[in-house]
Amino acid sequence: MINVVLSGACGKMSGRIAAMMAGEKNIRIAAAIEKKGHSGVGKKFSDVAGIDSNIVACGITDDLKKIINNIDVIVEFTTPKSTLEHLQEAVRFKKAIVIGTTGFNRIEVEKINNASQKIPVFFSPNTSIGVNLVFDILDKIGRALPLNYNVEIVETHHKFKKDAPSGTAKKMAEIIASSRKQNADKVVIYGRKGRTEERPENQICIHALRAGGVKGKHEVRFVSEEDEIVITHSAFSRDIFAKGAVQAVKFIVKKNKGLYSTADLI
Repeated sequence: MINVVLSGACGKMSGRIAAMMAGEKNIRIAAAIEKKGHSGVGKKFSDVAGIDSNIVACGITDDLKKIINNIDVIVEFTTPKSTLEHLQEAVRFKKAIVIGTTGFNRIEVEKINNASQKIPVFFSPNTSIGVNLVFDILDKIGRALPLNYNVEIVETHHKFKKDAPSGTAKKMAEIIASSRKQNADKVVIYGRKGRTEERPENQICIHALRAGGVKGKHEVRFVSEEDEIVITHSAFSRDIFAKGAVQAVKFIVKKNKGLYSTADLI
């Protein structure tokens, strides 16, 4: 039996992950945590997540240290600050961790990389199998097309998403830049303003839209003077990410120290 702690217990993603895990015979939600001062602390997780209390009996705590000895995997779909704090405890107690949190800067990503030298870390900006297949397609297209194909990425998410652009969009830009033998730091920009110059041919631009309840849509356009190739992925439900998180838990619990992603799972 794999014992899991869900971080960000009152978040929408945790509720969907819990629903997916409720149908798994070999996974048990052993604990749920929220930040200190959150109104959900002390409540039954089953009530918050809308899960049968006979399947999920744990309460919500604000102290990972109290329950970490009883779990095998920490699942994080929260904030960079919270995730990095829990990552430290995962390293200290030698626990595996699944990180679906986005919005990390380069220094924070390096901390995750360093932690993976001591514990098994599953780190993916998007746990959807479909999106990760798109990553592979973008790499192939980037390698095949000449640089005179302009690349524009448009990502749309619900109005409550805190980070912009999405981790998925940034990952797409990095993959395309690498496939074209470009340095992402030099060619990727975020939106446009002004009229100082025409579009540089090798530029990769990301546009972030925030509106309504959109679960997630990513559109990548490769445009030349003669034609256009458009690759689109639309998420209709958070369940595609939750299902990926469950698969990640099953995958990472069997691993020794190291850094893994959805690409490894596929």
